[in-house]
Amino acid sequence: MKVGLILAVVSGLALGGAAVAQKASTESTAGQQPGGAQGAFMYGLEGKVTEAATDHYILKTDGGDVYTVRFSANTHFVDPSGMHRAPEESSMTGSSTMGRPKQLKPSDIKAGDSIAVIGQLDPHARTMGAMSVIKMDPQREKAMREMHANYGKTWLQGRVTAVEGGKITLTGALDHAEYTFVVDAHTQFRMHRQAATASDIHVGDIVRAEGGIQNGSFTAASVMVMRMPRHVTAVPFHGGATPSQPSAQHP
Repeated sequence: MKVGLILAVVSGLALGGAAVAQKASTESTAGQQPGGAQGAFMYGLEGKVTEAATDHYILKTDGGDVYTVRFSANTHFVDPSGMHRAPEESSMTGSSTMGRPKQLKPSDIKAGDSIAVIGQLDPHARTMGAMSVIKMDPQREKAMREMHANYGKTWLQGRVTAVEGGKITLTGALDHAEYTFVVDAHTQFRMHRQAATASDIHVGDIVRAEGGIQNGSFTAASVMVMRMPRHVTAVPFHGGATPSQPSAQHP
């Protein structure tokens, strides 16, 4: 199974989760392994822990692939259970207040637990240097699958590659394919938890759009703009497939 940007999905709250993901990426010590992100293309894995050691986990994905996930003092461990949207974001979504994810220790992850991991992946050695490890529960796993199924239908997220008036093109965080959505006079914008406008969106920004398909185009009802560090690339997730660069184009 593939899912989108890590905490946007595992929290089930795209706007709040993306902000946490940005915070985690900027707090990590660049250039250190595992846990560093300097110049790195960040991948994700999701699966079940079959072995938990003092410096690594053995992870089996839904697809049956087995990876060694190595971690260090730079790795973030969190449990997002109970998180809700922040008050500033409630005006866009009508949701309740958001709490911070619970910080965990490596020893809190046990064999049999389901986790999602952001890090630097070596697909040949089947190893990952973990930047973030997120403990999952059955409800989160179900939410991840539902969000994946709705990607491109009710939400989009990725890095902006072009802005042409009311049309915005991005590279999808889920599959690295190209997507385009449109904004209109009814679209609400937020940036850094403040009100924003379409003119605040620039090439290179990470954006999250919620909306739906109208007249054959994805029309955004709300857009969250996030300025992430340029050395951290949007995170696709893999639950079994070897990472690749899809060539499919999506209007």
